[in-house]
Amino acid sequence: MGGVASKELLVAQSEVKLLTSQLRQSSNALNSAKKELAAAQTGASQRLVAAKEAEAAELAEARRKLELLTGELKVSGQERRAVERLRGELQGAKAEIEAERREKERLNAQVIAAANLRLRPEEHPIFGRLLHDGGDKKVYCASPLTVWAATPIWEKQRAFRTERAEAIAKAKAQAKVPGWPGTISVCEITDHAHGAHAQAHAHAPGAEPDGLDAAASCFVIDGQHRLGAAHLLARRSALSDDLSRITVELYPAMSSVMAQALFTEINKVQPVKLVDLPGAGASAAENAILTGAVSELSTMYKDMFKPSQNCRAPHLNVDTLRDELHRARVVARTGASSADELLRWLLRENERLRARPAEGWVGKGDKALAKATQHRFFLGMDGAWIHEGALLPAGDERARDDE
Repeated sequence: MGGVASKELLVAQSEVKLLTSQLRQSSNALNSAKKELAAAQTGASQRLVAAKEAEAAELAEARRKLELLTGELKVSGQERRAVERLRGELQGAKAEIEAERREKERLNAQVIAAANLRLRPEEHPIFGRLLHDGGDKKVYCASPLTVWAATPIWEKQRAFRTERAEAIAKAKAQAKVPGWPGTISVCEITDHAHGAHAQAHAHAPGAEPDGLDAAASCFVIDGQHRLGAAHLLARRSALSDDLSRITVELYPAMSSVMAQALFTEINKVQPVKLVDLPGAGASAAENAILTGAVSELSTMYKDMFKPSQNCRAPHLNVDTLRDELHRARVVARTGASSADELLRWLLRENERLRARPAEGWVGKGDKALAKATQHRFFLGMDGAWIHEGALLPAGDERARDDE
């Protein structure tokens, strides 16, 4: 019995040892698995952190680029809005100044008319002594100073040029033939947004009946530069007796359309530039852009502009340049919406021509090139820059020397 029990005990102890060894191996395997799991978790966590960091860095870089782009857009936008605001304020100030000027002209015209009525009640307060009534129009002997001061200029004709009036004044001061050539054409325009001078031209008691009334305005449609020349001579105390009188033809009441037809008919005999022909030339908007830009350009380069429309290179004439720009459709081609924009384009073209090497001006004349170089103005050296892409050919209309 004892021997059997001892054997069973030995077998049991062997089994315990085996189980203990298996348990130890299982425990080691479990610990190893735990370590692998912990390592795997650490790696995954690190990769996740790295991925998050990379995503955050990418997002931060994208944000930085977007901030820079938005900042650039804001800079240009703010600058543009500031310029537009300043332009708007400038335009508003100009409009206010122009309104004040017109009001002063209206009041001054009333005073002049009232004074003339008291001094010469038998005459027209503005146009003076009636010489002839032909039915279709009346002819007066007037003071050019009174007509100039008290009669508005029809705005649809060519722009007034002081240099042209100066040239006429100088010529008349030296002329041997007395008096003014031709007549000053004036017409009453019934549908014009007048207001400024109507009262000055209104029929008043004691004045010669002339069909005018307080609701109508009369406008100079031809002869503005001769009237301006008379004013310049008077300002210098150089207006002689023979130049203190001028013939005025007064047309009866008509619409703006008829006034345009009359202006065109007058100037068909001695044509103005195409740009200034109402209905056939530039629109009011285009004409304003052309006139403003070229006027400013002529102020910037005063020595390079001449009153003569037949001036030689490197000089330009204001009206000839306006006409050529109109024919070449430059405003439409460049998309200029203001005189400032067109002026900037003209200045860029001048810089482009100025960069042309001397050998590029062969045949243009050494003296002309020397003067253009001296004054840094090359637009008068070569007219090809105007007509690139032009749809209309340049014409050879000659404007009236005195208009």
